[in-house]
Amino acid sequence: MLKIELLKRKKQLEEYISRIEPWLKKKPDKTLSVTKRTVNGKTYYRYLIFGEGELSIKEDYEQIKMLTKKHYYSKVLEAAKDELSTINLLLKKIEVIPNTYVSMHEGRKLMVKPLEEPVKVLVRRFLQEKYPPSEYEIKYPNDTLKGEVVRSWPEALIANVLFENEIPYRYERPFTLYNGHTVRPDFTVMHPLSGELFIWEHLGLTEKESYKTIAIKKIKDYALSNMLLGKNLIVTFDNDEYKLTRKELQQIIEVFFK
Repeated sequence: MLKIELLKRKKQLEEYISRIEPWLKKKPDKTLSVTKRTVNGKTYYRYLIFGEGELSIKEDYEQIKMLTKKHYYSKVLEAAKDELSTINLLLKKIEVIPNTYVSMHEGRKLMVKPLEEPVKVLVRRFLQEKYPPSEYEIKYPNDTLKGEVVRSWPEALIANVLFENEIPYRYERPFTLYNGHTVRPDFTVMHPLSGELFIWEHLGLTEKESYKTIAIKKIKDYALSNMLLGKNLIVTFDNDEYKLTRKELQQIIEVFFK
């Protein structure tokens, strides 16, 4: 979604600026000039500092390299600040339509369905949504930080890492597939910045052939229902040899939800 991409770019630009500005302040107030000439088919470059004269590529290599980097970083800093200003303005603009409905008179709200709503409204509705629990018995209950009971320790670990990162999620929320069948994904997760929904399935017991077949069908059914692996479908795995880790989950969250 546009907002997510803008926020990612904003973060990257802010990192550039915070890294470049201190570096430039420590460098000398000198400007490097570069000229090019060709003699007998061979290209030569001359490096000069205004007011000081020509530099030797052999003797002054490190200084030439530093001043060239300074020139490049100065250009990047100027462009980064300009782009960041544009992004901040655009981020404000894209909130206008979602907030239009919120600002309307209550009597008007009754007469119209909003085309867009603020993400905080979507998150609140998502977390307050009521649905019946799964009919399948939880044989090996595991408690989560959110106060829920899930079916396995890997599911508990996923739930806890989501909770610790303040990523809104629901456990075994019903999802209707392309063929009309209803399934219960392990987790339905809402992106806290865009309101986009993700499905997160954890596949354990992968050493069993029968389970592999079920897992493959599950992923294919999701794909036919526009939940695509790596886009809005997250799948994690573990077995007796390879256990799910907190580090792995945190990396996934950084990629998809930060």
